[in-house]
Amino acid sequence: MREIDGCFEGLFFSECVLGPARVQGRTVSVPVSGLFVLGSHPLASERAGPYAGELVFEDVVESRRKLTEYIGDSRKPDGFKPPREEVDTLAGGDSGGDAVYEFGMEGYQESPSAWIDDWRIRAKSFKLRVR
Repeated sequence: MREIDGCFEGLFFSECVLGPARVQGRTVSVPVSGLFVLGSHPLASERAGPYAGELVFEDVVESRRKLTEYIGDSRKPDGFKPPREEVDTLAGGDSGGDAVYEFGMEGYQESPSAWIDDWRIRAKSFKLRVR
């Protein structure tokens, strides 16, 4: 597995599948597949995608997202449930006065079948692990 530090702005999320957030202390890891990269990303010289791996946010201050669950098959839904917000519970502590960055993404979640809109993670750092 390779790790790329930073370069979050070079990721394209609209067609990706995001797995459930795994919280360990103040680290939030999110499995991802179907991820594409833009021309500014270091992986773009290899291929645009799709990539699979894990999004890793460290020293997280906040992680919240809006979910809109599909009713029935997501390819031909019978409608949508009302949007709801999910907030990850993090270990105590603060940013220690260091800079905190806000990372935003969106994508499809398989279980439960939902569109994740406006996932905002405030953290000190980010890295992408790709297979």
